[in-house]
Amino acid sequence: MIGGGGPPSEDYQLTWLVDHRDPEISVVVNVRDGQGSQEYSFRCTTDGTECVNDLPRLRETRRLVAVWEDTMLVMAQRAITPRGDFEARDRLSLAASGERLIFERVITNDRGERTVRQVFRKLGPHPSQRPPPELLPSVSLPAELERILRDYEQHWRDGNAERLAALFTEDGMVARRGGWTPSLTD
Repeated sequence: MIGGGGPPSEDYQLTWLVDHRDPEISVVVNVRDGQGSQEYSFRCTTDGTECVNDLPRLRETRRLVAVWEDTMLVMAQRAITPRGDFEARDRLSLAASGERLIFERVITNDRGERTVRQVFRKLGPHPSQRPPPELLPSVSLPAELERILRDYEQHWRDGNAERLAALFTEDGMVARRGGWTPSLTD
């Protein structure tokens, strides 16, 4: 997941969630501003095949062709929109050891040509993309240790700080909301 287009502010934030498994790329774009949040997604391949993306929420159709030029992804796009049609030439590359995505676009429409450059910083994997934690193999414990661990779990779930503390040595303490509970000693 990457965020960018400049420093995020309370009024504007742009985030791209990129899933790239060459030759397939899918991108979910989220734009948040003072008016609310808007999200759309598109897909393409990097093999030069034209991909057509209908974006009903934006009432747009975009035709994309993407190819790799060395380590840069180059995309040509034609868009039909309610605000006017446009063509775009995009160049995407990574910098800072993959921590930055540089997005450069030249847009041509009936008002002429303009250039846009955005730098996105890597935010880390989206929760849905994180691999599941590795499960450790189970082991057999000595009976006394097994009992103490099960008692510990039970007392923790019950919120019984005194019984939990009693599982520790006489100078042991148990952290809980509101402070510490010393172990019980006679």
